[in-house]
Amino acid sequence: MVYSTTGSEFISTTTKKEYVGLYHYFKGRPYEGIDNPDPSTRLDDFQFGVEAINFKELKPRFGQHLSDPQSFRPKPSQKDYANSIITRYFVKNLHTAVILEVEEPTYKAYKKKNITLKHMYAAIKLVWKISGPLHDVIDSRGTITSTGIIETNQRTMALHKAKFPELPLILPVDDLAKITS
Repeated sequence: MVYSTTGSEFISTTTKKEYVGLYHYFKGRPYEGIDNPDPSTRLDDFQFGVEAINFKELKPRFGQHLSDPQSFRPKPSQKDYANSIITRYFVKNLHTAVILEVEEPTYKAYKKKNITLKHMYAAIKLVWKISGPLHDVIDSRGTITSTGIIETNQRTMALHKAKFPELPLILPVDDLAKITS
């Protein structure tokens, strides 16, 4: 039996756009046209939207029941402040854009390239300046004589802007800072 839709019912799995026109069912699944159950003509229910189609294309083996990793807040020691830097680790859920700071073992697990998590999460590590002058110290010739906390951390985040463009919105550049001269 052939049916017709004026829209808001199906999305083409090929074009990922709303389907308008004739369709039929084959083995319980809707297909474009009147008699061509080719995989390229398959339709998906509109209620799941384009995002659901994109997610299904990832073909995760287990990802749908995973929770985001446990959040972590570093507590630098006096030795860390004396070194002026710490390493921080972040994981981003690629579907929700939620960014969490995590511990190093969690970062390593989410950074691995051979598991399904790579399709669901991105992970980065930052070398974060936590002590020193607040701003770069520049001599009369325009040379930076001492790097500042704010500018150093801005440069660090700029290195990861492509993968984590939202990071500056959730991480202040002076986070954990101890200003010294």
